[in-house]
Amino acid sequence: MRKNIKLLAVLLLLVFFINNYVFAETSKDYLIKVWNVIVNKVLLAYNSENYNDFRSCFADALSSAATKSYFEEIYLGTYKKNLGFVESVKFLKNQSSLDSFFPVLLYQAQFEKYKDVLITVNFANEDGRYRITSLRFDKQYSLQE
Repeated sequence: MRKNIKLLAVLLLLVFFINNYVFAETSKDYLIKVWNVIVNKVLLAYNSENYNDFRSCFADALSSAATKSYFEEIYLGTYKKNLGFVESVKFLKNQSSLDSFFPVLLYQAQFEKYKDVLITVNFANEDGRYRITSLRFDKQYSLQE
């Protein structure tokens, strides 16, 4: 009888840990999809120079920093002028920080004028919705350059 109780307890613990692992992975995969949708939206807005769609991806706390003039000066006047359009992106899952409170996603990107750019996107959870708190485009230089 005691062996059956011990076996049952071990099986229940095993089921508990397996379920926690499976659900944790599923929710992490779901969050990655949510974050990637936001990143795709902001990059499409960047390419089409659509400030309203671009701004809608950013946290409300950044309302003073994410103004239309900032968008035009930094994203269009600097990034777009020097890098051009985003042509392709590849999510760097293993290099990203997938923390559910403050995730930082990294992407390897090709732009129209420069083929090796690292995109860094910081997020915050704002009232149950993820919003961007920082978006950077950094040229990657090799030792030969």
